[in-house]
Amino acid sequence: MLLENMTWKEIEDYVRKNKVILIPTGVYEEHGFHLPVSTDNDIGMYISKKVGDNLDLIVAPLIPFGISRKTREFPGSIMLQFETFKHLIEDILINYLENGFKKLIIFSFHGSSNHLMALNEAAYTIKRKWRNEPDVHIYIISSKDISDNRIFKLLKSIPIHSGELETSIMLYLSENLVKIDKVIKEEPKFPDYELLLTGRPWMKSGVMGDPVKATKEKGESIIKFFIENLTNKIRKIIEN
Repeated sequence: MLLENMTWKEIEDYVRKNKVILIPTGVYEEHGFHLPVSTDNDIGMYISKKVGDNLDLIVAPLIPFGISRKTREFPGSIMLQFETFKHLIEDILINYLENGFKKLIIFSFHGSSNHLMALNEAAYTIKRKWRNEPDVHIYIISSKDISDNRIFKLLKSIPIHSGELETSIMLYLSENLVKIDKVIKEEPKFPDYELLLTGRPWMKSGVMGDPVKATKEKGESIIKFFIENLTNKIRKIIEN
């Protein structure tokens, strides 16, 4: 169930019986010459919808803006400041709590460390405000948490940014958006230990990996494993 397609009364009726909401987050950022800047949002929302269907859960509107500092100077990469993103998440979580939800599950297919840190800091702030409410729980699950050996065995390269994994999934989900003739392998070498404002000087295409090895068949299997793994994790949360 997509919250954005429901009436307020339908949401109210749902909350009377079920206090769980799945909140997908993502980012608009470059994904090489061959994938759209919406890649993380597209994949994350697809997984969320399928998991919502599997568990009969409300899926919140996607939060499409986030943080990814390495890609920030490529056109189409829309980055929020850390504090802006943190406060945005805080405000949204507060609204869902005020709506009556008690178990807020944030899912991010986008795995940037800064993005996930901001999610954690926002959740921590809200959890402290509601610390006298023992029924309030906030969970954060990323793509790293729903990866497993079945997925890694399908791949012939390390699953980094815009590489074999993401390209395979997009070939399966939206093949018309993949510019397969522009696929190239790139493994940029970043300076050791240096704090970087952006990774663009060391990236020509924006790819970090080998999308050349991607196939639609791999994408179909990978996305099914992701959906299965997230479904199982959230089922455990619901049952506890």
